[in-house]
Amino acid sequence: MGLIALSSAAIASVYAVGYVNSSADESAVPSAVVAAAATAPQVRANPDVAGRQPAAAPSASAVGASYRDGTYVATGTSRHGNIEATVVVTNGQVVSAQISNCQTRYPCSKISSLPPQVVARQSVTVNRVSGSTDSSNAYLAAVGSALAKAKAAA
Repeated sequence: MGLIALSSAAIASVYAVGYVNSSADESAVPSAVVAAAATAPQVRANPDVAGRQPAAAPSASAVGASYRDGTYVATGTSRHGNIEATVVVTNGQVVSAQISNCQTRYPCSKISSLPPQVVARQSVTVNRVSGSTDSSNAYLAAVGSALAKAKAAA
């Protein structure tokens, strides 16, 4: 019984820490979650099955990167087809990251939640769409390539 309680507490702590870390407005985080995260034991990441360490979170400089103003177009590919993204940068910030050409065998409306996330986070580090992993990856690869062009131009 003690192992079940300990496991449950560990899982709750991990979720609480993740919630606090991903909250856009930390003042909106319930105080109970903040308290749980503050008292949560620090868990050291174990290597995954292939022996690699989990990917690190993007640094603040990567998220707040400044880009050269302009419109950048790039294409991402997947086994289901290509997606072209058009990224618009104004005053060094991403103001638009639209799907400009969708040639996948699935409708791109399934990943329509991604462009606003890219703009909000100023990064391709966004939540993927369950059930549309390949399309999500193709879109994010296109945006990543476009942002690399904007960064190289800066």
